[in-house]
Amino acid sequence: MKRVLVTGLMISILAGSTIAGAASSALAASPDSTTKCNGSLPPGTYGNVLVPKGATCTLTSGVVISGNLKALSGNTLSITSVSIGRNLVDTSGAALTQTGATIGGTESVIGLTSSPQGGTNTICASQIGKNLLVESLGSAAAVNVGDTTGPAACTTSNTVAKNGVINNNSAEVVDVSGNTFNDNLTVDNNSSLGLVVMNNTVGNQCEQHGNQPSAQFSGNTAHDNDGC
Repeated sequence: MKRVLVTGLMISILAGSTIAGAASSALAASPDSTTKCNGSLPPGTYGNVLVPKGATCTLTSGVVISGNLKALSGNTLSITSVSIGRNLVDTSGAALTQTGATIGGTESVIGLTSSPQGGTNTICASQIGKNLLVESLGSAAAVNVGDTTGPAACTTSNTVAKNGVINNNSAEVVDVSGNTFNDNLTVDNNSSLGLVVMNNTVGNQCEQHGNQPSAQFSGNTAHDNDGC
């Protein structure tokens, strides 16, 4: 009887170890899991977050994304005091409102088609660990990147650890003002009539080429200032 009990106990221990190992493997894999956001996510830690086509996603304080945040075409995205470990990629979105984000990698805002109802797309008070790309915004879009004045004013501007790239935008307003870019800022080939690039601090080179003659460049400081 004792031998049977001991054998049964050993089987239980081995089974428990197997279950624990499986659980540990699942926890180890969790940073690569993907959660879809259509509505809002409660505070917590997520691996990757995906905003589906046409969805509205609201992310607020207490949401930590260890991987990437990816938003697909037609999305409406609102981010307030959210931590993103890797990259933020917003492609052909309908509206973006961002304040107080901490992003470990690169933020790419490509092809915004419009603005929040009665307002302006905003990228404010954010810390970006690599690069900020704002490219190919449509004519019906408007964006404020860091400007603390005006009707869509940010409370504070943004700090970008590497480069800023503001290219090929036709948006009615593209306002990039008051930010810090630790490496380079490139502003090229924007047809936007409301292009404003003012009072940015650039660690290395600030350059602009091929923009609308109406574009406003002033007050920008850089080690190498090429037309900014």
